[in-house]
Formats: sequence, C-alpha cells, structure tokens
Amino acid sequence: MKTILITISRGFLARNILQTDIFSILKRSGHRLVIATPAWQDREFIKEFQGAQVEFVPMETPEWNWLDKIFMGLNHNLVWNRTVLFTVKYGIYDPDKVSPFRLWIQLLFWRPLSHLVFLRKLSRYFDKKLCPPSDFVRQQIKTYNPDLLFSTNPMEHWDSYYIKATEEAGIPTVGLVKSWDNMSKTSFRILTDEVIVWGPYMEEEAKRYQLYPAERIHVLGVPQFDIYTERYIRAPREKTLADAGLDPERKTILFGSEGKVTPDDPEIVGGIMQMIDQQDLIEPCQVWVRPHFGYKKDEDKFLAYFDRAHAYVDRKNVPRMAFYDQWDYSREHYFRLADTLQVVDILVTTASTLAIDAAACSIPTVLIAFDGSRKLPHRHSVARWYETEYYSNVIETGAAVKVYNFSELQAALNALLADTTIRSKQRRDLVTHFAGAVDGHSSERIASFLLTMLETDESTPHV
Repeated sequence: MKTILITISRGFLARNILQTDIFSILKRSGHRLVIATPAWQDREFIKEFQGAQVEFVPMETPEWNWLDKIFMGLNHNLVWNRTVLFTVKYGIYDPDKVSPFRLWIQLLFWRPLSHLVFLRKLSRYFDKKLCPPSDFVRQQIKTYNPDLLFSTNPMEHWDSYYIKATEEAGIPTVGLVKSWDNMSKTSFRILTDEVIVWGPYMEEEAKRYQLYPAERIHVLGVPQFDIYTERYIRAPREKTLADAGLDPERKTILFGSEGKVTPDDPEIVGGIMQMIDQQDLIEPCQVWVRPHFGYKKDEDKFLAYFDRAHAYVDRKNVPRMAFYDQWDYSREHYFRLADTLQVVDILVTTASTLAIDAAACSIPTVLIAFDGSRKLPHRHSVARWYETEYYSNVIETGAAVKVYNFSELQAALNALLADTTIRSKQRRDLVTHFAGAVDGHSSERIASFLLTMLETDESTPHV
C-alpha cells in the first residue's frame, strides 16, 4: 500500500475531484489517501467523503507575507496576453479604481520583460529559495511520507507550499489545473512534475505561459464533464421540469448568472419573460435561472421571479462554510447542473464557462454583451468581459451568438428555436479544443495516470 497526498483547498475542488470517479477509483485501489484540506474536521465533509483508507489532515492556509506578494506580483507581470491587459485596463469589479499610470507601466516596462522567458524561471528559483515551505508542511510530509502529491489547484498560494515541500523530499508531484482560464492569468509559483489539462487549448497555454515541456503535459479531459454523458442521466426530462414547476411542453431557456460582475442580469431575465408573455418568441418558452453559486446569495437578485409563471430560480444550493468559497460539494449539487443541462434547449449567459458545459451537451448559447436598458461606457459594460484571452478564444470559434440589445437577443432566440443545430459544428470544435474528449471517462484516465505515477521509481526533475 502506498500513500497519495491530495490537496483540496476549495469546495469547488471537492465537488470536481472527490465527487467524480477519480476519488472512487483511488479508494478502490487500496492505497492510502491523505487529504489536506481546510475542511479536515468538518462533520459534513467527513461524512460525505470518508473511506477505509481515507484520512483528513489540516491544510495550512497562511496569509500572504510581503515576499509572497512580491513573487505573486512578479508571476502576474511576467505574463502578457489579453487577460493581463484586461485586468490592467479594467480591474475586476470597479474600473474607476484602476490607475492609468499602472497601464503605462505595464505596457512600457512589464510587457517587454514578459518576452524574456528566463525571468519566469528566475522568479521561481528565488521564490523557492526565499519562500520555503513552513515547518508545519514539512512535518506533515515527514509524518505521512506520501509516495505522490496530487495538487488539485497548482496555481493556489496554499498548494505551492505543498509542492515545494514534496520537491524537497524528492516526492513526485502531479497537478490538475482547476479551470480552462487559469493558465493565462499568471505564471505559477512552482511547477509540478507532471500537469493534467483539459484539452489542446490548455495544453498550448501550459507551454506558452507556464513553460511546461510538452512531454510533461497530459491532455485527459474534464472530470466533472463525465456526468454529461448518457450513462449518468438520472431522471426523465418531464420529471426534472415538473419538480421545478415548469411545463415539459414548453421550450426551456437556461439563464446563467455571472454573479457580482453582471448586476443587470435580472433585467435581462425580465426582457426574456416579456418576450414570452407577449408571444414574441416563435415557440412557447419558459426560463430556468441558475444563479452563480460562487457569489453569496446571488439568487436574491432574482427575487421577482421566485413565484413567476413560466420561470424557475434554482435555489437548491447549500453553502459549505468549511471552505472560503462556500461551494456546495454535495452529491446532489454535483449532479444538479447535469440534470439542468439535460432538460434545457438554449443557454443565455454572459462570458461564462457555462458556454463550454452547454456545448458539451449540444446546447446552443447566446452571449449577452449589453447592460439591459442602460447605456454604459465600454469600460463599465459587461461587453468588456469578452476581451480576456480565454473568452476571446471562445468567441473566435464562432460557436456562440453574441448580442448587443434586446432586439438581437429576441432574433437569436427565435433563430435557435427554429433550428437548434445552427453552429453545431462550431460547438463540437469548441468542445474538442477546450474540453478535450467528453466521453464519460476523463476521471478514469486521470485516476489511471495517478496510479501509474505511483509505480514510477524516479520523479521527473522540477523546473
């Protein structure tokens, strides 16, 4: 029996890793699984994921010190692309707080330096020297003596210390990058020996921005997409819709909120409801609203639609306080999005990852690039979100329809209601490029890779 140390820093990761077949296959392997997590003493978490060879241990979650801030800043500034330019120009939540001086510094100083790739390697070298893992993490590694570290979020500040500590101890490491948009945001503080990515898009960015050699990048798919295949369907379409108080005879439009960054979502939903009430759509329709569960109480902004005819606001989310993201990692919530995507006909959202989920389920997407009835300057408009590196690439596939006002939204909905196969080839290409193979077996491939790593006698040297 060997030992795998697994980092789970967020509820989102608990759902995507521990609720998939990655975890169930590893448990059946008979090896000991040590899970380092902030939820190590949480009763609900332990009950959900306990097993005969599973042990939960505290994950050290230190605040950034001044050296951490320096290296995190270096890592961010030594990468240049449309995502970095976006954050410099607009920030995240309040563009008015962005300094024009910072933009010029970025363009005149950091942008040229980002082309000197050796600086990223140099930054990582001094990061390891000046910010070594704490005695707490080192002692954990010594106590549990893992044969493999599985970092489920290698760009995470906390994970970096576990990667450093296992490197010191000569223990091989595997990283699974959390999401498709992570690679372009920053240079990782330290690289794992091997890295698992979703599809060709992330593979290319792992080379370009993280400087991973091609032979250390493994394209294995999206584990949480496995449940989008037919063998995971749990209930008939009619029952899922009836349980939501919706009519199985109507076409269903899924509206996906982006939380705090899309404050005009309720007005967009209101516009769609008006189209339905006035019979402006060519088919009788209804709206299923999915709040962004990563933002606290995002569902409250849709209060006006809680009891509205032909509308349903999904409130089946239970925040898990053991994690700072409070993501609902329950089995029921894990299947909730898959159940939803099995019954809807069109997705309407704003620059959301949901467009990839929808395409994986052959659902067309309409992308909102306007702010309801308001005419905001571009720097304040949701339209700016399509300028990031990752979403620019989505737009370039032509898989989704982007609309700039309610008239265009109505026209797009009617076109897709008439023929949902519009842009179907582009959607298939989008899925292949961003998510790899969606065949229901990504988790198996990842678990098999980890078990194969356990059999490897020597680890690959770190960069």
